[in-house]
Formats: sequence, C-alpha cells, structure tokens
Amino acid sequence: MNMSRDARLVRTLKGLPDARGARLPVRGRDMTTIGFMSVFDNFRLADDELVKTMAAARSRFGEFFLTQFGVTYENKKNWLENSVLRNDRKILFIVETGDGKIVGQDGVTLPDGDNFMLDGTMRWAMGGYPRLFERTCIERACIGFGLFGRLRCVINVFNDNKFAILNIESSGFVVREEHALSRTEQDGRVIFAAAETPELVNTDKKLVEYEMYRDRFAERHGAFIDSPCWEGIV
Repeated sequence: MNMSRDARLVRTLKGLPDARGARLPVRGRDMTTIGFMSVFDNFRLADDELVKTMAAARSRFGEFFLTQFGVTYENKKNWLENSVLRNDRKILFIVETGDGKIVGQDGVTLPDGDNFMLDGTMRWAMGGYPRLFERTCIERACIGFGLFGRLRCVINVFNDNKFAILNIESSGFVVREEHALSRTEQDGRVIFAAAETPELVNTDKKLVEYEMYRDRFAERHGAFIDSPCWEGIV
C-alpha cells in the first residue's frame, strides 16, 4: 500500500504501531521550554483514568463544540481509537506543564488541499505557564506550516468563547468570516451548522472563522520555523 508523506509523518508522531508518541516542547517568547505537547498514542488510549478525564472535559465544555451530546467513557474511547489513532489526518496532543502535569488537549486536522485546522482545544486543569495554550497554538501552527507544508491555517470558534479568542488573536490570527448558525436537535444531540438561508438562523451564536497564512506566520514567529519543536524527532 502506498502511503502519503503526510500519513507517514502522522503515524510517526503517533508512535504507530507500538511505540510511544512524540513529546514536543512548547516554547515561550524567549524560546525556553514552558511545557509539552505529547501526541496521543496507544499507551494513552490504555490509560482509563485519562480517557475518563477527557470524556468528562468534553461534556463540561460541550457548549463550545458544534455537536453537543452526553459523552461517556465508552464513546470517548471509541472516538479516540477510530477517529484519532486510526485517522491519518488527525493529531491529538495531550498538553502538559513544564513539570509534566496534564492540563488539557489540543489538536491539528489535515484536510486535502493547502489548508489545515487547529481544533479540539480544552484546558481542563489549572497550572503551569499562564499563557500555555497561546503558545501551543503557535507550536501547532508551526507544525502545519513547516512539517506539513500547508499554506493557510484555520480556526473556527464560537463568538462567545472569549478565552479561546484571546489566545487566537494574540497568536496573530485574523477574522476571515462570521457564520450565522442554525440550531437543531437530533437523537439527543444539539447540532449547530452554518445557516444556508437567513430563515434558518435561530440562535445568537455565530461561528467565527480565523485564518493565518504562512508568510504572516513567518513574519511573526520565524524563530519557531528556524527551530521547530519536532527537530530531531521526525
């Protein structure tokens, strides 16, 4: 089977089939290490307490996701196994403080084309560098631009997610578009989607699309491209 370069890199970062996933440094403005992003791997999947914590966090912060539903240990583990580990377009990071305390997660998604997305962000515990998740935003963007060679980074966030917006804008992302939304309920799930016509708009929530191009990233964060967090790992 022919495997794309991107897929090989994703599997290497995940440690597949039976190694540990990569543990990448998160750097502050002075490029000193302030935390870590550990790529979710099979060993993390076997950590029942971690999976339970991730399921509880997804329920607790469900209001910030387009699809909202009751998350259980079982459906979370199934998603982690099949939609993360077996998905060559998805990387999930466990975010750690400098002393190794797990405080949340972050993600990168690699669709076809020249774009990539930063997604899946949740901080479920306090501790560590105050702006740690601003810095993980920059490290993940560098991965998409530098390691995977994409040209444009996209982040979608609800307009009332103030803490996420602070980190996004501080990292240099700018608003491309705001999408009015429709809200529906199906099989116990609340689903938000871009409203195709004004008549379908039935909520005050909006989805804000942020973007950054590689040249702008290089201007603002060139040191990260010169010394990438994956250097010596892949």
